Amino acid sequence: MMLMTFFLGITSCSTDSQSEINTDADKSVKMSSSSAAGLNYGQMHNDILEIYYEDYDYATSDLDLMEGAVEEYLIESSSPITFNDVKLLNPKLYSYSQQLYDTEGNVSEIKDLFQKMYDDGLSSKASYDYSIELIEIFEQYEGDVDAFKSNLNLYRGKVSQDYLIDSELKQNLLRAINIAEYSHMYWYEIVNINSLAKANSFYSANKVDTRRIAVIAGGDVAGALTGIQSGLVGYASLVFGPWGGAIAMAGTAAIGSLNAARVLR
Repeated sequence: MMLMTFFLGITSCSTDSQSEINTDADKSVKMSSSSAAGLNYGQMHNDILEIYYEDYDYATSDLDLMEGAVEEYLIESSSPITFNDVKLLNPKLYSYSQQLYDTEGNVSEIKDLFQKMYDDGLSSKASYDYSIELIEIFEQYEGDVDAFKSNLNLYRGKVSQDYLIDSELKQNLLRAINIAEYSHMYWYEIVNINSLAKANSFYSANKVDTRRIAVIAGGDVAGALTGIQSGLVGYASLVFGPWGGAIAMAGTAAIGSLNAARVLR
């Protein structure tokens, strides 16, 4: 009887201990989800750019430095996940962000990358088509604040009312639109990049053909769309929850910013 009581006591303690561990884990997940529930992807993206460009000028395009800015933002925001966690989650998926960086903002090459992700079976036809359409809005209207906002709102309405696409893709596209709004606002209403471009002698002298490059804000959004189409955003969301998806999308959008800044050199 004494022996049985002893073992029952051990089992009870073990069960209580495991229960506490499970409870703590549940609390951790709930806190992580709760803190990420109200994330504004566009503001998150802009805040990362503020951190980066506070220390480096627009001629700087060091990928490690931009990733460091993402990490700094996450530390300041008390994120339970690091950008490195997302990178290491699936290096192959993250490698498409590096391939985006290698396009140097050339819109034809960005479209080719989108095609490659589709051909590799990573992106659905709907995801590919909507990504191309959003990039072309930047090609045609970026820098014209009123025309850009008007066409972006039409695009938003089209995405919102498309009941043939799955809910995850729809949600991610709407978040990419949010980044598009904030990125355009950052470059053209806050930084006033048009003035900087005109002041850049190389830019003016060579009359850079902006139709062939993802101008400025379009480079950022190309990053967000790459995160979506490669599957990195969905995978990071699945493994790490809301913070993971947000980091994968806003982080890759910030990396796309490095291509955008190249226009001013």
